[in-house]
Amino acid sequence: MKGFVYTIVLIILSYQITLAQVFDPKQIHQSCKYFEHYTTKASPSPAGKHYDVSYCCCFWEVDPNIRYIKGNILYHFTIIHETTDSLIFDFSDTLQIDSVWYHSTSLNYSKNDDLLIIYLQSSLAEGATDSITIYYQGVPRISDDRSFVQDYHDTANVPSHVIWTLSQQYGAKEWWPCNQNLNDKIDSIDIYVKAPSQYKTASIGLLQSEIENNGLITTHWKHKYPVTAYLVAFATTNYTVTEQYHHFENGDSLLIQNYFYEEDTNFLDELYYLPPALDLYYELFGDYPFINEKYGHTQFHWPGGMEHQTMSFMYNLSHHLTVHELAHQWFGDYLTCGSWEDIWLNEGFADFCVGLTYEYFFDQYYWMPLKKECIDKITSEPDGSVYCSDTTDIYRIFNNRLSYKKGSYLLNMLRWELGDSAFFHAINEYLYDGSNAYSFSKTHNLINHFEMAGDTSLTEFFNDWYYGEGYPLYNITWQQDLESKDVSITVNQSTTHNSVNFYEMHIPIKFCGGNRDTIIVFHHLFDGQVFQTNPGIRLDSLQFDPELIIVTKNPVINSIQNQISESTKVKVYPNPTSNIIHLEANMNDIIKDITIYNINGQLIRKVPDKASYTHQIQLSDFPSGIYTITFNINYTPAYKTFSLTKCN
Repeated sequence: MKGFVYTIVLIILSYQITLAQVFDPKQIHQSCKYFEHYTTKASPSPAGKHYDVSYCCCFWEVDPNIRYIKGNILYHFTIIHETTDSLIFDFSDTLQIDSVWYHSTSLNYSKNDDLLIIYLQSSLAEGATDSITIYYQGVPRISDDRSFVQDYHDTANVPSHVIWTLSQQYGAKEWWPCNQNLNDKIDSIDIYVKAPSQYKTASIGLLQSEIENNGLITTHWKHKYPVTAYLVAFATTNYTVTEQYHHFENGDSLLIQNYFYEEDTNFLDELYYLPPALDLYYELFGDYPFINEKYGHTQFHWPGGMEHQTMSFMYNLSHHLTVHELAHQWFGDYLTCGSWEDIWLNEGFADFCVGLTYEYFFDQYYWMPLKKECIDKITSEPDGSVYCSDTTDIYRIFNNRLSYKKGSYLLNMLRWELGDSAFFHAINEYLYDGSNAYSFSKTHNLINHFEMAGDTSLTEFFNDWYYGEGYPLYNITWQQDLESKDVSITVNQSTTHNSVNFYEMHIPIKFCGGNRDTIIVFHHLFDGQVFQTNPGIRLDSLQFDPELIIVTKNPVINSIQNQISESTKVKVYPNPTSNIIHLEANMNDIIKDITIYNINGQLIRKVPDKASYTHQIQLSDFPSGIYTITFNINYTPAYKTFSLTKCN
């Protein structure tokens, strides 16, 4: 990996981070997927069961002043799996079909339960290629006011209307007949949008033409890469358009197009976040997936962003939003989750990439605050898995705490466990696996690549961190021999949810003493595990996970010595002993607050208080072993060690 030398004004970024902190699923969704009043439930749809779409030509007529759409959709398809006499598409019951044409023949059809069933004149066998055209129109359903939106913005204090679409995850059917299941991508698509001539239309792919005729303008976009239905979109209003090129290290140039409201002249002020992010993602993940076309931003009024393929729809160009949606071009668009259960493959990766920009840019100034914010969000509740078990609930699918934050931190922790070389190698193998490219993927595909790159099994890791709920809690006890500087550390772990008994992790602990410190990594395999080490310094304190690598909350660290010195004024005898131990000091000294610990740092006994210069302690119920006895002598803490050997 190469270093990056882009300099960005920190004051501006600080302002953007402040904005990002208000993004919340109950307010404004930071990761850009908040659908208000959307109650559509997921259920297995038979759409696309018998066909694979190779080409689609969409022709839409809209007027931003009217909430209405009229269109016709030409599909070229191949029959798959088995012979069929019908084709099924997802299509809203609120829209009406004008006609369906098979070549020059009108076909019969039926509509019910948001499905369009088209009856072919004769059955088509597996492998047959053919085409149909669907003509339709209507007012898209208002109950979902986020899939097809008529809105307005102010141009010189005069309202200018805008129409925009946003289909993730079940909204595509609300404004066009399609297969919105995650099992087929349209191999290539032409999009024509006719609107009043004062408007411009933004969409996916490359702009081919804008042709005016009789007060109307028809805008033609062509996209030659596979695309799933929810990533098809357009927006129409009186946009201002800018173009520039980004030049990659390998000599490739990428067209950057921006469509923004003509009154919002400051919209592009923060576009300087884009070039360094493009270079970073290129360096880590390979070529921009749609290099032969473009990347762009289209302004819209929804408070967030949506990663439409090659053209993200954006509320603004803040750093977090810009780099999140850009990352989706690799993770979500080029390679799309194959089930909404696996939504973290889109959103967790995109948020992980946001973290990479904070790690690589700004001299890491905001990297630690971002990690702390993520961990605080994840641990704000004791349960919840990255795996999405309920795809009927859009709020659960796009849960900021789980699908985004915990998903991204799963990747952070896996990077820690595997190391950078194996981790990023696995991601590139995952991206460019021939079966994945420009297609769909599921979590098990990703796991296979991580296991091969790391030459290890990740079954337990993903059972704990992906399927399991909650997170670990750590309680650490330590003691040091101040002469040899040997340290004994006992690491206890509990979990916040009973779906996980124990999280096996490599845990970093920072040893601090005087003006020196060192970090030592331990492989924590079971609760109560004891580690012996020698940091080479006399310790003042220990710090668990100083770089915030592991998702946990409020780790507890205690020294059983309380930073005490070994007493030279107190005799402990006999040592070793078999049954009784004596403590003795000078007659004018006072020994009290006596506590005994075993070698694992576990409290064994607190001796009843008696202020005296001598004590006798019965050890008949103690097992053989090495023990530490702590006490106060003349109100100064101290300790001694002794050995107990039971007679046979």
